[in-house]
Amino acid sequence: MSSGNSAINFDAPQLNDHTFNRAKARLDREELFFYGLAVIFLLLALLVYTYPSVQMVQEVYREQKIKGRERDLLAEQTRLRLEYEMLMSPEEMEQRTRAAGFAPLDKEHWVLVVKK
Repeated sequence: MSSGNSAINFDAPQLNDHTFNRAKARLDREELFFYGLAVIFLLLALLVYTYPSVQMVQEVYREQKIKGRERDLLAEQTRLRLEYEMLMSPEEMEQRTRAAGFAPLDKEHWVLVVKK
């Protein structure tokens, strides 16, 4: 063996840089295509998976809004019933008529209706 620069020769065909870069670029385009396709399928699966959950959350909010409106209406109905009963009581009617300037009837103006 010589002590000089010895180069190892494998007898393999030498590829120039242009051929290697072209093969590398073709591989990169294929990989990029498959990566892009995988990302698209991932996003599509994510959309299909999350869409029903988002819809369900919207339905829950809508139901809560309707139930809140129902509670408000029931409270208003109760208040109106109470006010109606108060206004229909004889004492309240008498107070309102006196406040409006009407005098109570004398006993001779009363009419007694007896139901048989």
